Amino acid sequence: MDPTIEPCDDFYQFACGNYLSRNTVPDDHYLRSTIQTMQDDLYITLKKLVEQPITPNDTEALLKVKRLYTSCMNIISLYPVTGSIEDGSVKVLLELLTDYGIGEWPILNHQWDKPKVDLEWRLAMLHVHQVQPFFHTFVAPDDRNSSVYLLHVYSGSPILNTQYYLNTSDPDYVRYILSYKNLIGETVRLLKAQESIVKRDIEDLLEFEVEFANAKSKGPF
Repeated sequence: MDPTIEPCDDFYQFACGNYLSRNTVPDDHYLRSTIQTMQDDLYITLKKLVEQPITPNDTEALLKVKRLYTSCMNIISLYPVTGSIEDGSVKVLLELLTDYGIGEWPILNHQWDKPKVDLEWRLAMLHVHQVQPFFHTFVAPDDRNSSVYLLHVYSGSPILNTQYYLNTSDPDYVRYILSYKNLIGETVRLLKAQESIVKRDIEDLLEFEVEFANAKSKGPF
C-alpha cells in the first residue's frame, strides 16, 4: 500500500503503489508476483523440513522424503573424489555422459566419431532419463473408449521459451539468453572442457536452438 495516495483519487496506486519499489525480479525469474513469493517461501520451508534429522515421530511419508533428499545431496559418499560435493557431482555427470549413459557430449570430446553416432539410441536414452527434447510421448486411455490405451506423440520444445530465442529486440529476452549461455559455459568448464573451443561450441549450440525455436514457432503444434 501507498498511504500517501488518496484512495478516492487513485485507489490502485493506494492499494499497490509500493509493490514495485519493494519487490524486484530476481535474475533467475522472468516475473514476480505474490503467488511466486508464496511459492518461494514454501520451498524454503520444505527444504528446512527435509534437512532436519530423522526422528521416531516422523511419518512414513516424511521419512521417505528425508531419505530421498539425503541420498540426492550426499553424492560424496557414493562417488568420493576430493571430498567436495561439487567434485562428486561432476563425476556422476561425467559417467552419465558416456556410452554407458546417454552418450558422449561432443563439446567434451572433439575426437568423437560422428558417423558412428546412433541418433535413435541417443534419443531413447534421453527419454529413459525423462529428457524429451524433440518430441515427447505418453500413454493414456482413448477418449472414446476408456478400455483402450493410446500412444500419444507431441512435438518437443527448446529449453527456454521460444520467444526468448526469436525476439532479439526485447532487452529482457536478450538478458535471459545471455544468462543461459553463461550457465552452459560454467557447466562445461566445470566438466573440464577445453577453454579454447568452449565459446565456439556454445555459439553453435545456441544457433541450433534458435533454428529449433524458429521451426517450432511455424509448426502446427
